Amino acid sequence: GEIAINGETVKITHPSDAMRLGIGMVHQEFMLIPGFSIAENIKLNREPLKKGVLSYAFGKKLQKLDTQKMKDDSRIALDKLGMDVDENLPVAGLPVGYMQFIEIAREIDKKNIKLLVFDEPTAVLAESEAASLLKVMKKLASEGVGILFITHRLDEVIDAADKITVMRDGAWIQTLDKKDTNIEQLAEL
Repeated sequence: GEIAINGETVKITHPSDAMRLGIGMVHQEFMLIPGFSIAENIKLNREPLKKGVLSYAFGKKLQKLDTQKMKDDSRIALDKLGMDVDENLPVAGLPVGYMQFIEIAREIDKKNIKLLVFDEPTAVLAESEAASLLKVMKKLASEGVGILFITHRLDEVIDAADKITVMRDGAWIQTLDKKDTNIEQLAEL
């Protein structure tokens, strides 16, 4: 197959290509570092730096983390998701639902995000957490972020999707508008 972004075919050979194109991924398995704070996990590999006395004298390599900017940026992403949690808390010991939302916060904190791929994001969530996640996905979509939602839960598909593509054994079966289908038809396909 081929991948088109804004109508133009693109070739993605490395995760950095996807990030440059504005594609983010929320994995089924959490990719968080338990010993790090929420803010540190959100900003991981994109930590803002600030100059210090040593960096003025010896160069960029001696800049230090701008921890206040990390916290501020994280707070913005968490607020966008409606998460009232202290960004300084360590990730270890947090409820599973919080960890899933931290994964999402990390992706929406990235600049230029155009498409978020959610790989079975509700698989580990309680029903109320899954409902909250679907609300967040709809909010992000309403703000212009494309959502690719991969799931086996057909009720969630009907609740969240505009267009539905059914795949079986890695093959495309059919693409439908939500208004033209129902759970029974999707299960049949």
